[in-house]
Amino acid sequence: MGRLYIVTSGKGGTGKTTVSVNLAAALADKGAGVAAVDMCIGFRNMDLFLGKENDIVYDSSDVIRGVCSIDQALVRDERFSDLRLLAAAPEHEDGVSLSRIHALLLTLKGRFDYVIVDMPSGAGKMTADLAETADGVILVSTADLASIRNTDAFDRRLKALGSEKQIVLINRLVPEFMNERIVPRLREINAMLRPDIAGVIQEDRVFQVSANLGVPAYMKKGTYIRKNFDAIAASFCIDIERKKNI
Repeated sequence: MGRLYIVTSGKGGTGKTTVSVNLAAALADKGAGVAAVDMCIGFRNMDLFLGKENDIVYDSSDVIRGVCSIDQALVRDERFSDLRLLAAAPEHEDGVSLSRIHALLLTLKGRFDYVIVDMPSGAGKMTADLAETADGVILVSTADLASIRNTDAFDRRLKALGSEKQIVLINRLVPEFMNERIVPRLREINAMLRPDIAGVIQEDRVFQVSANLGVPAYMKKGTYIRKNFDAIAASFCIDIERKKNI
């Protein structure tokens, strides 16, 4: 049985899809079987970030409604030994129940080492319910006070529902803003939030370029971005070195 992580945020604009795609790439690069699942129904983007927008025939809603099998909907990324993408539906559809989404993700968890799910931002019902199924909830925040406040509120809601699986990634950090005290320093952010900060990712135009080219920024070797995502993956994903040696 694999491990399921949902990636979400208290507000939009934090870069959770960037985190989801590059984390999936980091794990797959180590030889792990990874399913990258887009659950942003009506607002899907993982296919663009992976350069697979022209390969999408079926989506998760098609699987749930029995239009196709899981294997027909999973799109292989040839750049990795075992990375598959399951796209979200381009539009909202009636009849896609949470219980069926649960069942789909559990099936994927049984087939892959890691399932990385890009969720909508905001503390919606689907995210709160799926937190029960997940092995971890990755809350992506920026260093801005509004984002930190919303991350804390989201974490408190999940905790009230019984989830203790939250970790935080600080994304899109501008070091100059922190040095000039425009945004709080890391130790101050850490004091504002209950979950541990598992990693910090700096703002970099490389992410915008890579998203538009459909090539995860992680793939460029010898960069601090690659080292960052390797460290983040290792901080909460088990046996990453063992995967490398299989």
